[in-house]
Amino acid sequence: MVIRYNPATERKQKRRYEEKKEKFLGGMAALKQRYERKGGRGKPMSPEGARREAAKIIPQDYATIFKYRVHEDPKELRYWVVKKREKDLKDSFGKTSIFTDLHGWPTERISRTYDKKYLVEDDFKWLNNELIVPMDPFYVWKDGSIRVHAFLCVTGLLMLRYTLWKVRDPATRMGLRGLGPLEELKRIRIALTKEEGKRGAQWVVEELTATQAALFSWLGLSGVMKHLR
Repeated sequence: MVIRYNPATERKQKRRYEEKKEKFLGGMAALKQRYERKGGRGKPMSPEGARREAAKIIPQDYATIFKYRVHEDPKELRYWVVKKREKDLKDSFGKTSIFTDLHGWPTERISRTYDKKYLVEDDFKWLNNELIVPMDPFYVWKDGSIRVHAFLCVTGLLMLRYTLWKVRDPATRMGLRGLGPLEELKRIRIALTKEEGKRGAQWVVEELTATQAALFSWLGLSGVMKHLR
């Protein structure tokens, strides 16, 4: 097991926790006032209603830290923060435990490899994106057809990854990150044109921006255009 510490992550997690805590305390204070109200207009809030409202206020991530109790007689709503659990949580901020069976790898390599997990996570996201590589839903029912569909989706994913790898150098120089190169390529428009009085038609690329032209050239798409003609 490798344990890492990142101060930037700690600050981010601490800020997120404090925001959730402030929201919890403010929400419960308002709920307490409503529940314990005596007299006035409207129907008094029932204990069940107070519990439902309180459950909505408490973030699921911190349900073991933010606590409350609803008393029926006399009507009282108590809420608090479990200090011991809060301290344990804060002590974990910025720390990541990495489990591995690659015992021969240096710690630094394990850490760097773990940081690349976002690539696999992005792949799964892209397989769920109907505009990139739509893996689901299947419009086929036979096992063979489903396997072919999955194969084509994974092949498309590999081509997508290859394209991003292919343009990594010019994209970096242009300040493009993530799917930036693909967004630029998607904006390139190609038209099939035919001049009046002439036979045949040809593919023509619309005017390109400097970024699109660089990517177009880097990928060798001009050669593809010649083949189409």
